[in-house]
Amino acid sequence: MIVHVELRKKQQKPKKGQPRGRPLKPGQSGNPKGRLIGSLNKLTLAVLAGSRAAVQKLAQPIMLDKSLPYECWGDRYVQFGREFRKDTFTLKDPDGAVIPQPEMLDIRKFRQPIIWKNREYLIQDGWLFDRHTYMAVKI
Repeated sequence: MIVHVELRKKQQKPKKGQPRGRPLKPGQSGNPKGRLIGSLNKLTLAVLAGSRAAVQKLAQPIMLDKSLPYECWGDRYVQFGREFRKDTFTLKDPDGAVIPQPEMLDIRKFRQPIIWKNREYLIQDGWLFDRHTYMAVKI
């Protein structure tokens, strides 16, 4: 038993260079600057990210907007990369993938010239492109 007590005493001794006892003075904090004002914890950030995703999903159009340019593909319309039914103007597949907007027109794919707001554009996959530069148009 004496051996065990001596081992414990040896393990409790601090190493050289470490302060003994309480390293901070009374009234002094271990983090003097503290947490930054306005910083959020991980749970709050996760909740905010989830709510932003839900809002983004709810903000997706449910029906075709006839006031904006769209393209006709046989049995469906395409507007901003989303497919709509031709008979009801509703989304064909609400959970389906959206065709992403490219930066430039793909000259190998079919494109259709249209006039919208008295200007000439090209439309491809439901996205608008400038007729002269083939660059994507932001609406």
